[in-house]
Amino acid sequence: MPELQFNVEAAEVAPASEVAPAASAALLLLRLAIHTVRADEQVQSIALTVQLHIEPARRRYSENEKLALFDLFGEPSRWSTTVRPLFWTTVNANVPAFIGETRFALAVPCDLDSGLAAAKYLRALQSGEVPVT
Repeated sequence: MPELQFNVEAAEVAPASEVAPAASAALLLLRLAIHTVRADEQVQSIALTVQLHIEPARRRYSENEKLALFDLFGEPSRWSTTVRPLFWTTVNANVPAFIGETRFALAVPCDLDSGLAAAKYLRALQSGEVPVT
């Protein structure tokens, strides 16, 4: 079995042209680079399952964001004990065959079905980055 390395090279909102017309949710595209440890190794395919978690303790918040996050984390003075990673979603995808390395766009739906706490968290943010693992 090949030894693989994964890197997220970029994250972006999918252009409207890449989202199905009937889709009710926006899509986040994670641009992945997948490499085999041996450069000439062939991979037939990958059945990929990715679980995403938001790491809220890894960023700072404005006063307005702190107010909006009260339902999730309580008083900011208690955040050192109440702020924990939030499950966002699990995404499955099939990566086609490649030799050595490939690039792949993983589509992550951003809707209420993918973790209510994560949706509340994302809605509360006014700007900045979202730390994800």
